[in-house]
Amino acid sequence: MFQTLEEMTRKMLDRLLLKVVGNLSTTEQPVMCTNCAETLKNIFDFKSVCLQTRNCIIHFVKNAINTKVDLKDIMCLSKKEKENVISEAYTICNFCMNLVESCYCTSLDNEEEGVIVKNMLEKCLPEL
Repeated sequence: MFQTLEEMTRKMLDRLLLKVVGNLSTTEQPVMCTNCAETLKNIFDFKSVCLQTRNCIIHFVKNAINTKVDLKDIMCLSKKEKENVISEAYTICNFCMNLVESCYCTSLDNEEEGVIVKNMLEKCLPEL
């Protein structure tokens, strides 16, 4: 199943820095399959969450003495958590600021996984 590329989809592609305008102007009626449209929406949603998190963190970094901040402090303040104690079994995702079990995380300090993820992030989300 295919759908024509409407203005909203074009804006998503542009915002995701996917410069495909040249590709879109070479056909009379550009289309995108449903799988690609769903993938695009997921990528767009992920990037939006990352940018919201970055905007939240950046205020704390500007006010911090050093450039590193504790995400637990930011989470407690920004989400107005009553309980300031976060179990050691959990960590905070740097991208969505959700609590996740530590065993389900990819460490960006890991030599193998971390390098791959960092390379993808540099290409897909250079502003982060």
